[in-house]
Amino acid sequence: MVLEGLGLAIIPDYMCEHEVVNGELVQVLPNLGMPDVDVYALYPKHRLNLPKVKVFLDFIQAVFKQRLIN
Repeated sequence: MVLEGLGLAIIPDYMCEHEVVNGELVQVLPNLGMPDVDVYALYPKHRLNLPKVKVFLDFIQAVFKQRLIN
């Protein structure tokens, strides 16, 4: 809807970088943002020691750190 000119949105930079570069979106209120939020991963306790769960959690942490810091 924002791309169609129907309003404003708070969108993380990494989700609209292409549209900003192409001029499809412009930043209107640069000092306005959202407060930090905690993100939780829920999984059964008995799966904590499974390698695939550990790899997934490490991956998600790395993605969030990279996307939110840049």
